[in-house]
Amino acid sequence: MKRVYCIWILILLAIGGCSKQKTVVARIENVEITLEDFQKDFIQNRTMEEILQADFSDKVEHLDAMMTDEILLQAARELSMEEDPYVQFRIGPLKRYYLIRRLYEKEIVNRYITSRDIRDFYRKMQFDVVVDRLSFEIHGRKSPDRKESFLDYVSNVRQRIKQGEPFEAFGTDMPHESISVTYVQDTLSYSASQNVIMETAYELKKNSVSEPIETSRGFHIIRVVDRISRPVKPLKETRGFIRDQLENKYNAFLSSKYDEMTMSFLDRVELKWQDDVILEMCRRFEPYPNLLAVLLPRLMKTWPEEFLQQALVRYEGTQFTVDDFSLRVQTLDGPKRFMIHRPDQLKRLLKSWIADDLAAQAALKRGLDRDSWVVSQLKDSLELAMKHTLLERDIIGVIDTSEVRLREFYELKKDEWYTFHEEATIQEVLLEDSASAVKVLRLAEKGKDFTELVMQYSQREAFKKIKGVIQNMRESDWGPIGKAAFALQEGQIGGPVAHDEGYSVIRLLEKKPPRTALYEWVDSVVKKDYIDSVRKKRFEAWLHDWEKTHRVERYEKHLLADEESG
Repeated sequence: MKRVYCIWILILLAIGGCSKQKTVVARIENVEITLEDFQKDFIQNRTMEEILQADFSDKVEHLDAMMTDEILLQAARELSMEEDPYVQFRIGPLKRYYLIRRLYEKEIVNRYITSRDIRDFYRKMQFDVVVDRLSFEIHGRKSPDRKESFLDYVSNVRQRIKQGEPFEAFGTDMPHESISVTYVQDTLSYSASQNVIMETAYELKKNSVSEPIETSRGFHIIRVVDRISRPVKPLKETRGFIRDQLENKYNAFLSSKYDEMTMSFLDRVELKWQDDVILEMCRRFEPYPNLLAVLLPRLMKTWPEEFLQQALVRYEGTQFTVDDFSLRVQTLDGPKRFMIHRPDQLKRLLKSWIADDLAAQAALKRGLDRDSWVVSQLKDSLELAMKHTLLERDIIGVIDTSEVRLREFYELKKDEWYTFHEEATIQEVLLEDSASAVKVLRLAEKGKDFTELVMQYSQREAFKKIKGVIQNMRESDWGPIGKAAFALQEGQIGGPVAHDEGYSVIRLLEKKPPRTALYEWVDSVVKKDYIDSVRKKRFEAWLHDWEKTHRVERYEKHLLADEESG
């Protein structure tokens, strides 16, 4: 009996294993892309409407992109690009950022945003508060005396409400021409916004009336009418979201605490400023009032090598050189502008950078480089830097964009890409049936004003505003209408043209011949098109060669089966 029982267990496990067998849609060497992997990646960053409208070709294109991404990663690993100096240079600032971010969370956020705060936020998320609200607004200049008198009036209204007078009674009250009172009933949902009315409402008991609440627009009095429960996910699932909300809410306070922490790091080191080098650097920046981060490294490349090696500041056995400054600028994201024309401005910027470096060092001392989140973020960043460096430096390389090359490309693609196709302008009358269309055609041929025919007979009501005129039409546009239009001469009337919407009678107003744009008109577009074409050609050649020596397989039939099953 025991042996039979064991056999049944093995059979059930085998059946379970088969039912959970993964469907592979692509394989690159020993790496598999499963249907589940594909589905998760496909829906990411897509709206529900985009997902529902996607067809099989969209899915094949996305699978190709996933395969290309994996191929680049494997190729980069084959070249040991994780050790490449340029790759390490690119991820250096990211490593510093992740370390600082984790230190900030552990030392600042976790200290000042407690589990109690999170539980309190979660408790308030579980219900909406319905309130009666009176808003009192004072117009004109708010002198201390007027404000005091205004507050006295609001306090008097509150007292009368507590004695039983209804909120609504004061909604149209105009005690003075400079004061307006508005009544409204609100339903408030708890959020992380700095909303004093909401915060007050969630602290009041039902039927309680608040003290006067001051805002930038005046004063408010609220009364809690009801509390309405609303469904929320379990605390375990919403804890991260709540903490992010609270972090945003108290961002200014938390940032000030972080600044205090980094200043304490700075206080422990002695900064030895090299004032002569700092002064010389500011002098070199004087002719440039707008110092953009993207331009600074180019400007500093023209400076003498011996000056680039000069130290701006020394501390704890290390130094920050002019060249270090240039390298740091190259790692910044976004369009940043610097004000560093004076020594105090430059020192302030350097101190902020040094503070970040010291914070990163503190994070390392706490072992945060082994933190799972930091490790995960660094892994993703390293892989991205490896792929990008391989693609841009080793596969694409330098592209010659001299005018000679661009003009050659322009001449090659002139007729296909830089020529405006023949276009027509027509006037159309749309009819429901062929008999009506024949009638209108005969009227037009007899000399009836075509615009009048449009206004009287056309079924395109919206087009009557433009008198039925359709401009910039190509022969391939508007189905049979476009083909019929290009068969006419200017001023000629044609039809009836049968199509999906009915029958059209048309008149050709104008036909523009093909026009080729001069190189000078489209030189910037030509440059972009040329770069794109070279990049595509070089990458496709590299990909073809790589696939010849590696195992690359795709199983589109599994995608098609998934498509057919919905």
